[in-house]
Amino acid sequence: MNSRIFTFALLLLFLPGSKALAQAPSAADVNALKAEIEALKQDYERRIQELEAKVSAIQASPSAREPQSQQAAAQSPSGAESAGRQTEASVSSGVTGSTVSGAKVFNPDIAVIGDFLAAAGSNKFDPSPALEMHESEASFQAILDPYARADFYMAFGEEGVDLEEGFITFPAIPGGLLLRAGKMRAAFGKVNTQHNH
Repeated sequence: MNSRIFTFALLLLFLPGSKALAQAPSAADVNALKAEIEALKQDYERRIQELEAKVSAIQASPSAREPQSQQAAAQSPSGAESAGRQTEASVSSGVTGSTVSGAKVFNPDIAVIGDFLAAAGSNKFDPSPALEMHESEASFQAILDPYARADFYMAFGEEGVDLEEGFITFPAIPGGLLLRAGKMRAAFGKVNTQHNH
């Protein structure tokens, strides 16, 4: 019984407050809210413009990425330092398309392969040595700039050194075209399209 009286007394106390909440806001309150929303919009647009300017500045100068990331790593505590290193690694390891990091500008990708032959038994008509290094090949491939790539394949054999292929590819010609100039194997048949490994 006492709990019902207490609940009824509480309802009587808060009933006038609920009527005040149900009233419509005044015009001054609405105008104040509109002004605050407009100020927030302007602040948001200003911040977006600043971020876009920073992004375009970073894209314009790729050498500026390293000093900024190093300064951020030096100023941050150890926990944030590891996060900065992860961000820097994701930026520098993201080699896509024809982009290349600064360390590889003058260092081509080099590969060497050998054609080593071994024979067992005897052949009276065409004798060959038991072990023979028939041919070796070295390849040099590099991205020269965002608009050119070079590929060179040199063969080292008994006759001397021979340039099997050597060409430059331009992948970013307007119209989606690709231009390749130099010495290439003709794309004819199944065997001629590959090197003599």
